[in-house]
Amino acid sequence: MAGFAGFQPIWERLFRTALSGMNIGEGGGVVCSGESFVLDVLFANLNSQPPFIIFDVGANVGDYAEQVISKLSNKVELYCFEPAASSYSRLESRLAGREGVHLSNIAMGEKDDSLILYSNAPESGIASFYKRRLDHFGITMEIPETVKVSTIDIFCQEHGIDFIHFLKLDVEGHELEVLKGAELLLAKDGVGAIQFEFGGCNIDSRTFFQDFYYLLNGRFKLFRVLKKGLFPIENYKETYEIFITTNFLALSRE
Repeated sequence: MAGFAGFQPIWERLFRTALSGMNIGEGGGVVCSGESFVLDVLFANLNSQPPFIIFDVGANVGDYAEQVISKLSNKVELYCFEPAASSYSRLESRLAGREGVHLSNIAMGEKDDSLILYSNAPESGIASFYKRRLDHFGITMEIPETVKVSTIDIFCQEHGIDFIHFLKLDVEGHELEVLKGAELLLAKDGVGAIQFEFGGCNIDSRTFFQDFYYLLNGRFKLFRVLKKGLFPIENYKETYEIFITTNFLALSRE
């Protein structure tokens, strides 16, 4: 069956079913992606005392931040980073003045810089530093905006932060650059857990799951995030290079 063209539609349907069963491609929403589950499990098992330091890098309009606040309320110091002016304005209107919430209208990256952010609409959830080719979805990234970029290392030094309990990254293909900008903090085991997206954006940024694996595997245990669970990634496999939005979790071996 595998070698015959007539059976390929069957294999395609089975492939899509298998991907759904592995929660691959479900990274778009806080609940269906498993992000809400990660928050529940991670902070139920923390041994340290609050406040817990959370970085929401790529906060957009604050949907994820609202989940954090609803689950952890006064136990958290939440730092939200959003560079797009329209998204930040909405984020600010929702969260400004909340206790323990700190908002920054900047992006995170590998170095202190200014970059062009491309989007398809105001408050877009897919704004990216990469002018993505999305014609196949009928989407064009034709709205440019120059934004300020800093690094996690610089921000932490400036604000006296020496440990991040949870670093959440949703920066549309720029995740690897953000991690490179946290080199000093990572080197001293200053991050407890990292959640990052991997998917179609990584086609445009030309980054691979292998890059994340070899950057993080020494200090972290890697997992694919399921709706209600975590699947351990013991070794790198080329079959993990699936460019459909999925969340992964890295837990410090310390």
